[in-house]
Amino acid sequence: LKYNIISGAVWHALNYYAFEDASFLAERLFLENKGCETLYLLATCYYRQGRVAEAYDLLKKSHSTTPKCRLLFAQCCVKLNK
Repeated sequence: LKYNIISGAVWHALNYYAFEDASFLAERLFLENKGCETLYLLATCYYRQGRVAEAYDLLKKSHSTTPKCRLLFAQCCVKLNK
């Protein structure tokens, strides 16, 4: 339940361009639960905030195989010309 509330708050903040708030919440959530969903959420926050290199590093270290993480990783690679 706690995860759903916080992740909902993160998506809400992202939708209203409150990227710093979204990143703060996503970082705290990721520290508590290092799963694929929280990884994607945090990397998305970094990406939308313009912190593409950080999103790239986070996704590269995780070796996540979920389609949405792989797609976001590919988008980071394109932005960073890798």
